[in-house]
Amino acid sequence: MSPLLEMNGLCLASGALPLVHGVSLSVAQGECLALVGESGSGKSLTALSILRLLPEPEVRITAGTIHLAGVDVAAGTADAACNLRGRVAGMVFQDPQSALHPCVPVGQAVAAIVRHHLQCSNAAARQRALELLKEVSIDDPARRAQQWPHQLSGGLRQRVALAMALAGNSQLLIADEPTTALDVTVQAQLLGLIAHLQRERGLAVLLISHDFGVVAAAADRVAVMQAGRIVETGSVATVLAAPQHVYTQTLLAAVPRLDAAPRSTERAQLASARSTVLVRTENLSVAFNGAAPVLQGVDLEIRTGEALLIVGESGSGKSTLLRALLALERPATGRVLWQRGEAGTQDPWALPPAALRRERAQMGMVFQDSLAAFDPRLPLRASVELPLRASGQVVDRARVDALAREVGLEPALLERFPRQLSGGQRQRVAIARALITEPSLLLLDEAVAALDVSLRAQVLTLLLELRARRSLTLVFVTHDLAVARMLADRILVMQRGRVVEAAPADVFFSGPQQPYSAELLRAVLPPDPVRARAVIAAAAL
Repeated sequence: MSPLLEMNGLCLASGALPLVHGVSLSVAQGECLALVGESGSGKSLTALSILRLLPEPEVRITAGTIHLAGVDVAAGTADAACNLRGRVAGMVFQDPQSALHPCVPVGQAVAAIVRHHLQCSNAAARQRALELLKEVSIDDPARRAQQWPHQLSGGLRQRVALAMALAGNSQLLIADEPTTALDVTVQAQLLGLIAHLQRERGLAVLLISHDFGVVAAAADRVAVMQAGRIVETGSVATVLAAPQHVYTQTLLAAVPRLDAAPRSTERAQLASARSTVLVRTENLSVAFNGAAPVLQGVDLEIRTGEALLIVGESGSGKSTLLRALLALERPATGRVLWQRGEAGTQDPWALPPAALRRERAQMGMVFQDSLAAFDPRLPLRASVELPLRASGQVVDRARVDALAREVGLEPALLERFPRQLSGGQRQRVAIARALITEPSLLLLDEAVAALDVSLRAQVLTLLLELRARRSLTLVFVTHDLAVARMLADRILVMQRGRVVEAAPADVFFSGPQQPYSAELLRAVLPPDPVRARAVIAAAAL
């Protein structure tokens, strides 16, 4: 039986610049092939070429064949490939928010695809849409179908995107980083769902991921891509246990691990610097538009020099807490207090706007999406200088250049626009912008979630170096507990807007006290197929 998807010698180029070189791979019915590699290695371009979703003519197929269900997509036209989209192969993109129309209820979005591919009545399409939402394990599909994308969590939006990809009875699912922004428990549930659909539908899956835990849990085979070339292929067990290519070995070595030794020596050295409370919250609650509180009764102290990691599921209030600490969200009840030396504590909401901007310069913020965090119309240098201007400080070009070098960037890169830099470079610029006012506290919201393993390791190492060099206090929101293991002095666990556990990192990882914390730890996917699949099986129960 021939593979459902077979590529032979695929080459892609942009003008005279080659991007993908002689890629050959295949996916059989019922099989999951994982395509892994660093950002810019050509993974997503290879996947987009299957359905001729490349930005043609800027990027074009220059050689090779792509046989999808017996049809040579590469030799045909883009219009011919359009007939295969959704009917033979469906695609789930990394960001479900951008894949869904903000002005269309999610049930209507799924029904439109059903109606297009199955040529059925509106009533039949709506009914089939509800069946698909149920099939992807969305609770109360009739109610959810009436909701808008912004009313759903990241996990639910990704399930809707999966339902849309399957709405035309696709035989191949192309999933491009489908779990990147999801917390560990939702990630395990989604991977279990994809595995179930593979069994029930005989679905073939091409999974693009930089997360070796996800690869271990879902893939049958692995293809490793570097600089547009496949450098290693094999069964998932063989590649993860005994990688042959030095590039694969490097990627696996960069994976943060829960069983890593704690940085006890560094923590002991910093312990004496933690006697001062830098920020404190008292019975803090935040609510939006009169709805139920997103944060409820949070009492928290952040001490000078520590690294506090905040973990929990999507919707638990982690990001809202970060914004409240920075006085970007006004408390419904309770208060946030900033310590300002001899001036004592200050309630930021009692300050005039100009004074609030000046005081806020003592804190820096790094957001999750490094592309959306910058104005696309401005060169990056202008964006880095903005906090100086906003806080009334002098803009010094030499100071900006020195900071760029400190975060591992050539100053010339700051003359470029955000889209012209890689994800890792943009995140370094985001860190530079957060540090430009020389803050004592750095707040980071999922700052490495979208980065591949090698870039993630580089950024985490940079943060550790900056912390030591600048005596920074770090508050880091993450869903990756292996990252927390690497960075944290103290762990704060949030669930449904409340703090359910707070403990030193070593105590937390040796034995969490709360059932929910233990559940989060059990849901972490190790880069080991046997253990990772046991996690997925447990999540499906």
